[in-house]
Amino acid sequence: MKENLKIDKGITLIALIITIIILVILAAVSIRAVYEMGIVGYAINGTQQYAERAKEENAMLDETGRRIEDAVSKVKEIQGGNGGTTTPTTPTNPSEPETPVGQKGPTGKPLVNSETVSDYVTGTEPLKGEDRYGNPITIPVGFKVASDSGEDVTKGIVIEDNDLYEYTDGTKRGNQYVWIPTGTIHTDTTMTAANDKIIIAGRYEFADGTKNYTNEAGTTTTTAPAKGTPILKQSLANYATQPTNITYHSTSSAPYHGIDSATNGEIVISSYYYEVSEYREGIANSNTTGLNRTAKNLQGFASSVASNGGYYIARYEASWGTGDKVKSRKTEITPLTSAGTRTNGQLWNFVTEIDAAGFCQGLYSGINSDLMNSYAWDTAIVYMQTFDTRTGNVTPYSYQNRTKSSSNPLNAGESEDEVCKINDMASNCYEWTTEYSTYQVSSNAVPCVDRGGSYNSTGIYAASRYRSDATYSNKSYTFRPTLYL
Repeated sequence: MKENLKIDKGITLIALIITIIILVILAAVSIRAVYEMGIVGYAINGTQQYAERAKEENAMLDETGRRIEDAVSKVKEIQGGNGGTTTPTTPTNPSEPETPVGQKGPTGKPLVNSETVSDYVTGTEPLKGEDRYGNPITIPVGFKVASDSGEDVTKGIVIEDNDLYEYTDGTKRGNQYVWIPTGTIHTDTTMTAANDKIIIAGRYEFADGTKNYTNEAGTTTTTAPAKGTPILKQSLANYATQPTNITYHSTSSAPYHGIDSATNGEIVISSYYYEVSEYREGIANSNTTGLNRTAKNLQGFASSVASNGGYYIARYEASWGTGDKVKSRKTEITPLTSAGTRTNGQLWNFVTEIDAAGFCQGLYSGINSDLMNSYAWDTAIVYMQTFDTRTGNVTPYSYQNRTKSSSNPLNAGESEDEVCKINDMASNCYEWTTEYSTYQVSSNAVPCVDRGGSYNSTGIYAASRYRSDATYSNKSYTFRPTLYL
């Protein structure tokens, strides 16, 4: 018995040792297999794929949430939105602003572009918004941002009314106007002060590159400024120092007439150009009794520009609408080359300054409109020149003249003269303004002032001033209105 027990114990120990050896061998084989067959790699890859799938699922959930929020916002807009905008949301990355409907600009106002204000502004109050750089823009009721508007004021913000005209190519457009910004103009999304531009609304002279100039503050340059440099002669805020009561010199030999009873401090440009601060209807005579029509409400214009940070001018030279309604859009019908019957949508030439000013008043309900005054014209030139993106050997915009040579006027928008979305201020036709000339030739007065270049002249340019009598009209004379709130 004892010997048998010893034998049984001995067999058990040997079996145990053999089992351990086998396990060690199997473990070694298994570990080798793990590495040789890439099982660790598979495990690692599996972990990474799991993390990626989880990330994708989270992104899908976020996107679903965003779409739900957008849908809710659109429902709110339909139920009572303001001009196609909804409750604004803050951009996630101010340096690269997105453009969903209703997004806020850098300072928290509604973002204004062709996507966010693609519907006409409704209600009774204009939309107070800003571009992607934080520059203020006011969109009047009944207008939207045009589909071909620039992205910001440095490119030209274009608004359009709902008076649609169908062109031969099938497209439809309303009347268009371009915002002229004033004050501090931001040029980047971070509103960096070092990159800001300053545009003061005012009357200007533009340096010819050969002489010195004295500005509004009485400072005279010591070296001739570069050609095209704007010289501020009178800021719009000081409009009231212009003459208010004009009378004529009694002698026909006087080199210029008027301003006998002008107030002190009146601003004259090039010896005899003024902007009279009180409204008058004008007198349509070619002798010394003739008078131009002056700005309807210069004080109102000045106040509006100061409070809104800008104003609008027509994008195009005026075209004729039924009932003498002024239009601002491209034209397709051949312009008149002699006085005659007009066709709806035709370039509006053969018009006197007095009539042009009258036609520009009262264009819209709730919006002030008038013929361009000299402040509006000069400030627009400064704006265009500041943000002129033409390349190569470029003439300063103030001195740019006709871009196409022709014996007759072209259609509005065909002269290839477009800067900041504004057409034809240096080309095509001379344009009447409310500015007043005290010049006289012999016994004839020429109180009406036209600006800009023409198809038939190489010596007249965007900032030019010229004068004609109060009964004059011609195929080369037209006009454009300005709007302000």
